[in-house]
Amino acid sequence: MAIRDTLARLFGAKASIIGLGADEIPDRPLEKGWDDGAILSTYADDTWPYVCARILAENGAMPPLRFGTLDAKGQFTPVDPSHPVQDLFDHPNPQMTGSDFRHLLITYLEMVGHAPIEIVRPLAGRRMLTRNRNGTELWPVNPSWWRIVANPDGTIRGYLWVKQNSDAAWKPEQMTYLRWPNPLDRWYGLGRIAAVRQAVMAEEYAAIRDKKLEKNLGVPPGILSSEMPLGDPTAELLQKRWSQAVGGYQNAGKIAILGSKTTYQSLAQNARDAQWLETRKGRVHEITAAFGVPMVLVLGMKDATFANASEAVDFLWQETLQPRLDRIAEAITFRLLPLLTDEKLVARFDYGHIAALNENQGEVVVRAKAMADTGAVTVVEVRAVMGMEPHESPELGKRQLVPSTVALSSVEDIVAPPEPPPPAVAPPRPEEAAPRARKSIESRETVLAPIRDAYMRDLGSFFGAQRNAVLNAFGKATPEEEAFLERLIEIIGV
Repeated sequence: MAIRDTLARLFGAKASIIGLGADEIPDRPLEKGWDDGAILSTYADDTWPYVCARILAENGAMPPLRFGTLDAKGQFTPVDPSHPVQDLFDHPNPQMTGSDFRHLLITYLEMVGHAPIEIVRPLAGRRMLTRNRNGTELWPVNPSWWRIVANPDGTIRGYLWVKQNSDAAWKPEQMTYLRWPNPLDRWYGLGRIAAVRQAVMAEEYAAIRDKKLEKNLGVPPGILSSEMPLGDPTAELLQKRWSQAVGGYQNAGKIAILGSKTTYQSLAQNARDAQWLETRKGRVHEITAAFGVPMVLVLGMKDATFANASEAVDFLWQETLQPRLDRIAEAITFRLLPLLTDEKLVARFDYGHIAALNENQGEVVVRAKAMADTGAVTVVEVRAVMGMEPHESPELGKRQLVPSTVALSSVEDIVAPPEPPPPAVAPPRPEEAAPRARKSIESRETVLAPIRDAYMRDLGSFFGAQRNAVLNAFGKATPEEEAFLERLIEIIGV
């Protein structure tokens, strides 16, 4: 045992040689092909793994995790928010919200490929003041020093914490873990960093190079040459004085004074250095592609328009986040829920508030109208597309929408043969049309005659009153006025 423990500490604490007797060692060692602790360190040390994991974790933690039941038709019915399981995942432990819990799980999965989850239950006969309302807590465990111990038959015997001679261990009912599929290992998942570790390491070296360049070189590197013979002590002294005068970022911009017959020649960048930024951008493409994050979201709006930025968000959700979140929900259903409850519950992420996965109302209506115009859908199907509940009348909901009229018809009405049209009425002959026209004219004269007579009487009364008013106004008039008056009456009487 002492030899195995020593080897475990020296060579990364492989699970296959920890805490197991000779008869308990599994047929295949449960080794990891990489160090999770070193991989997780890139989250804090390297820019691009951090940016990609942050984007995925922050966005992936947005949709709430819901629990419910499935009926025979696969219809999901969520449980009440006060249900113990739902409450546990909304408040997994005293230090985390449900969003924090999902954020950390996604970060572990994306970085190393697996995320252990510890299930802490209250001890019998002891009151745990830090526990949540239903007495159980869920804690994500850092996978760096976590190992799986298996039985020879391939079942999990337990889990170990192997850092600093710790004897922490969990039974299978005290812990489970989520993992991404790994064709090279049946126990541990494959993270994104393991697939692009060469590009990540190259970026680490590039960052170190940049740091040294900024820190040590206030001016570009060059060559000091002297016409006088220089021994090693003199050359080292001259180089030291030159570095003190202009070397380092703190001396940038200073003017150096060289001794007699000594010159300085600056070294220009070579072609490789000139392509330095392009080379690094190519590595960024590799890293973001492994994570499934569009470059527009990583580099920002510098080289993007609002149109393709919106498309990038849609791509992130439709092609990367939604498939992975659905797999996480499925893993929680089959690996974690059986350890918490005997109810037949399933986990589902609620994407109702994710704009990238939901069409706006105008697009939904256009799509529903296009479906109705095909004549192949019923009222219930179109209402489902528009996010509406089934029609309250089952009979009406089964009716089919007919194109062009968008009228409601039953299937029997559609397939039944049409009724014969009524017989056509023959048009009147020409000799019958003339008498009808004359009768129509005579009827019109008869109807309008009283109206015309009444109108003429009204006009006659009006002009008669005007004539009397004019006569009264002139009284006794001169011959000229009489002539004018006669002309005036003649105009009124016309």
